[in-house]
Amino acid sequence: MSNTYHWKFKVSGRIWLDCNEHSFLGQGKVELLKKIQELGSLRQAAQAMEMSYRQAWENIKKINTCAPEPMVILKRGGLNGGIAELTPFALKTIHDFEKLNDSFEAFLISQSDILNND
Repeated sequence: MSNTYHWKFKVSGRIWLDCNEHSFLGQGKVELLKKIQELGSLRQAAQAMEMSYRQAWENIKKINTCAPEPMVILKRGGLNGGIAELTPFALKTIHDFEKLNDSFEAFLISQSDILNND
């Protein structure tokens, strides 16, 4: 069947991982984890993403609860604030999620090509 329309279709979607019927990890949480890795602080990561500290903290709490081992270690600080560190498991999980997301994006492109007969 040929696409007789004057426009092209694009198949879109997002991927995320659920844990016990709750969102465990998606692009937003991966970005939060990457900001924590970059900045070393949950508060700074939240600010960089224009997210409240409470929302960032709740996201990390959910991630750590669902993961088979902790992904973020939060250490309370003094005058300069606390420290947030990603565990090796978190780094592997981010890498695995990004590979999965890349495969998903390739699938979406292939399906768009089929719809457009390219």
